[in-house]
Amino acid sequence: MAKAGGDEAARREIENLLDAFGRALENRDPAGMLEALTDDDDVVIIPSEGVDANVGRKSVVAFIRRLETHPRRYGWRWTERRFVVHGDVASFLAMGREVVEEGGRHWTQPYCLTGVAVRTAAGWRLQMLHASEEDRPTPHQA
Repeated sequence: MAKAGGDEAARREIENLLDAFGRALENRDPAGMLEALTDDDDVVIIPSEGVDANVGRKSVVAFIRRLETHPRRYGWRWTERRFVVHGDVASFLAMGREVVEEGGRHWTQPYCLTGVAVRTAAGWRLQMLHASEEDRPTPHQA
């Protein structure tokens, strides 16, 4: 479910962009993740694990490259998403579960992602992602 205020076409485009980023994350596709992000030094990713902030293109690229070989594989299953568009800037909230696989074990945990998207010459791109998780994993079958 996607709810919010503002431009409906822009909300759909941002929702599709967030889905594309999520697919790239789950497939360990750094190029796909980077394609969804702005390519400037204002880009920020704050992951759910720890309190590190990856600020700027160089730091974000290094973080995404580490995900490619990280022992854990991540995916998202959203139950609610909200988008608010104001001109060329949008904010969003996505809530659901993070699906994690490591060493043959699979689990899910409550997950929340907030962010900002901006309209660029190339279309909408993600400018900032800030994730949080609740450390109460629920084992499940893959």
